[in-house]
Amino acid sequence: MYSVLGSGLNRLGMGNAKVLPSFFRCVKNVRMYTSERELPKTPTLNWPTFLKLRKSRRRFETFTSIPTAALGLGVGSSYFMTRAVDPTVTMMGLDMFTIYVLATIASGALGWLIGPSIGRQVWTLINRKQADQIACREEEFYKHLKKNRVIPSMESYSNPIPDYYGEKIFSLSDYRRWLRDQKAYIQRSFLRTTPRK
Repeated sequence: MYSVLGSGLNRLGMGNAKVLPSFFRCVKNVRMYTSERELPKTPTLNWPTFLKLRKSRRRFETFTSIPTAALGLGVGSSYFMTRAVDPTVTMMGLDMFTIYVLATIASGALGWLIGPSIGRQVWTLINRKQADQIACREEEFYKHLKKNRVIPSMESYSNPIPDYYGEKIFSLSDYRRWLRDQKAYIQRSFLRTTPRK
């Protein structure tokens, strides 16, 4: 690596190439002798605070869907309901008025679906001071979920998986209940698959 970088610097006329390896050794020594106490540490969120923030984010996303759905309905109705309707023209066996009504409802549904992603971005902007800590805890939380959740191949119609993605976990008691549900699911599925004597 040093020879490649050094030859490149020599071709460019940027001085002596022997200086480069000593520079890398110096940087390596500085990294080795820097203690952990001198590095700035970001305080991590505790689990109850993280779960409360997660709950508030989920509520904010849901409440943001209401104005975006209303906006989608408004835009859809202002476009589709003002168009001229010819009763002799049909599409897929339906008259154009029915098509326009369905398109207006679809634009409201699209607004409802876009709402949570807009809500998440706004919520992240509001809580941007804790964004790194939340992202770190979120990654750790999903590692816990991945480690403790059941295998999806065990699912059946009579025995559905309980909250696979952990969307209903908003407190430590919810997490404990989720763990109990996962264990109970495993026990139920093994009892069904073991042959009776």
